[in-house]
Amino acid sequence: MKKVLAVSGIAALLAGCGSSYQWDEVTTSKGSKGKPTAIYVDKKTKEPVSGTIIWKEGDTLISEFKVKNGKVQGDWVTHNADGSVAIEAQLDDGQLTGTTTVYCSGGEKKPQQRIVIAGKKQTDSQFDCASGLQTREEVTVHEEGSKQNGRTLAQSAWRVVNGEQVPAVVANYDKDGSGQLDGVQETFYPTGQVQERKHYNQGKLEGLQEEFVLLDDGTYRLRKVTAYKDGQRDGDSIQYFASPDWPEKTVEKRETYAAGQDTGKTVIYRELDVQVLVPYQDVPPNHYKLKEALAGKSTRDGYVADVESLKYLLQASDIDLNKPLVAEAELPVHYVAENAYDMLVSLGADPLKTTAEGNTRLMMCLKNAWRDCSDAHFDQLLALSNAKTANLFGNTPLHELCKSNSLTKERPELGQRLIASQDINAVNYAGQTALHYCITQRDKTVANALIAAGADLDKADYSGVTPVQLVFLRDPRLGRQKQVSWDAARIQYVGGLLGKSTFNFEAPFPGFDKSLKQLMIEASDAQSAMLVDSLAANKG
Repeated sequence: MKKVLAVSGIAALLAGCGSSYQWDEVTTSKGSKGKPTAIYVDKKTKEPVSGTIIWKEGDTLISEFKVKNGKVQGDWVTHNADGSVAIEAQLDDGQLTGTTTVYCSGGEKKPQQRIVIAGKKQTDSQFDCASGLQTREEVTVHEEGSKQNGRTLAQSAWRVVNGEQVPAVVANYDKDGSGQLDGVQETFYPTGQVQERKHYNQGKLEGLQEEFVLLDDGTYRLRKVTAYKDGQRDGDSIQYFASPDWPEKTVEKRETYAAGQDTGKTVIYRELDVQVLVPYQDVPPNHYKLKEALAGKSTRDGYVADVESLKYLLQASDIDLNKPLVAEAELPVHYVAENAYDMLVSLGADPLKTTAEGNTRLMMCLKNAWRDCSDAHFDQLLALSNAKTANLFGNTPLHELCKSNSLTKERPELGQRLIASQDINAVNYAGQTALHYCITQRDKTVANALIAAGADLDKADYSGVTPVQLVFLRDPRLGRQKQVSWDAARIQYVGGLLGKSTFNFEAPFPGFDKSLKQLMIEASDAQSAMLVDSLAANKG
């Protein structure tokens, strides 16, 4: 018995120096079996082993590596079933050091991942196996005893598109190893164009944040800019129109902030007009009932208010008549019933005031045709010094008249009065004149009056569409899909304008690669195409 014990003791000593272990003789006390950073122990005794571990699967040698006190020491090389190298690494006391490389499958020994450790700094790189191009790089710093995986110093990522490397993400971090973003951070579209760009200062957004849009047609432009200070929105936040119909950097929405709080009005430019949202805190207590009394009730003669009762209430109330009575509403002078208008002005309401959108009382009468302002009241408003004022969208009273199908049809005499007092070729925010809107109406009375007064038939808006071309598009809004339609009446109408316009039925039509005549032919509409030919012959 003693002799057997002596032999066993010697075997134990030898195992500590240079024993070898088969794969099924060991397990791990920490980490997964087959990982270089695991701690390997004897399967029976659970004690850390020292020596050489031979890892075989069947007849295939996967790896042969040395361990000391259960921790891998020196080179670590693993192989695939076909004998090709899968991983190469160097370890010191169970910790990765130097360069670790994970290879793509196959015998070409192309890297899929590479980790380089130099002191406290670790650089982790990843690669695309098909092309061999790098797709990611992250630099981190590791402190001894830290429970964190590491604090990031820099980060970059790429996509492989058509065999070429294009950027995906670039991020910069504070050089002190704190792991806080510091400097520029950019993300990219698959094309390599910037999608978003942010600026950081010690982990907080600082300066301008930019967002870019890439449309299906290849249009690439700045979409939004937001100013930050100390991690909060501070200054203007501006959103631009994405559609290529609008000139680049045309503002669609503007907001203003201070220390993260909305401090001013929000201006939103729509396809045809503008909207302004006013912070509620800038509005006095709501007076809904008084607002309703000022607006009046609908009668056969339009909206009518009880003037005497209103006058009493307004004089008895401590109300500023030149401020909104209700949050996000116009001033009293803009919606007061016509029969109470003079009384309101006599009490101090300024008739020249505009709404937050820049609309005058005249504009509000035109925009709200259902209010049915009388001819006498229109004459009264046209006599004011702000009768030619355009709103923030650039729409003049003439634009607003032409936007209303009911007014152009039922009150064409208004068109004549406005034409006499307005710049008929004034353009709005979309580059459109009043004729762009009037010519789309079924009733062309006001449109014809504009043309007779010298309105420019060939003035193109920002999407390149002229008033004559709108006869066949029927929708003046920018950024909308262009759908062309025609009939004999519209063809005849435009035919009568050919002597005053450069329009040509055989010229390329906006939004299409073909002429209007060619579109008619492709639609098998011979009658319309022949009508076009006859109009061209008569013009000649």
